[in-house]
Amino acid sequence: MDQLSQPTSLLAIGTQSRLPPVLLHRFDDTLRVNNRLNQGVNDVRTQFKDGVCWALKAEPVSGKVPVGVSFLDIRRPYLQHQHNYHYKAKYGQCYTTEPSGFLPAGIAMLQDTLLRFPPLRQNAERLDQGQHFSLYPTEDMPLTDFEQKVMQTRHLICDFKAEAEPLDISDPAWPSDVRMCNIVVALNISSETCDKPNTAILAWAYSHHIGCTDMAYPALLADTGILPSLAAAAMEQRPQPNTVQEIDMCNDIKMDLGRTLRYTPTLYGEVVCHVSM
Repeated sequence: MDQLSQPTSLLAIGTQSRLPPVLLHRFDDTLRVNNRLNQGVNDVRTQFKDGVCWALKAEPVSGKVPVGVSFLDIRRPYLQHQHNYHYKAKYGQCYTTEPSGFLPAGIAMLQDTLLRFPPLRQNAERLDQGQHFSLYPTEDMPLTDFEQKVMQTRHLICDFKAEAEPLDISDPAWPSDVRMCNIVVALNISSETCDKPNTAILAWAYSHHIGCTDMAYPALLADTGILPSLAAAAMEQRPQPNTVQEIDMCNDIKMDLGRTLRYTPTLYGEVVCHVSM
């Protein structure tokens, strides 16, 4: 998201709530609910009913909710700064959401503030590092149900390396299928050359996800999310490989993606065109 917008709710009356069309980061799998004296520092307000802990409905007021689960839309220049801070503060594993994915019933998300913490300054001015989103319950529900709904927002494990963080993952992590290696190469090139920041970040995230999970080629073609389109666009823009074998393989990949997405790919040796994202 290139222009930082005013706080907006992603809950529309009569429709299923969706995630924003950007890659959001969520640090830590656990919810903060243990501060009984000051529930304002918790991720959700709670109350015991008949021995069961309930997550209480939150209602936005003036573009904000009293408490909420934090998700971050981090601008690319500040990814290292944010991950370093959360790692050193001993937050848990970072994961990312699926852009424009559906949220489970009973929860919604609100873009409420700019991301300015931990602070960075330039010429005495505090830098805006992205946007902060809050996820909250739209109805009372058992806390365990709310926790499960929050966990359903997980899409990709984020392997962005904070300083001094040992991940035991080779850099880059290559999948075992050579076809997927070619797709990872194309995504890495796209992440470095694409002039659309959100698409560049998505290409970077998915290239690492494919390697770290050793995603199978059929799984990529069967994916119902944005990955096949992202891979197709990256393959269309990838420079021609140096060997005949690689050219033939990349053309086969393009044809498979073309059949999956119902478009006519440009094979190497033909006039270059682009897949729109």
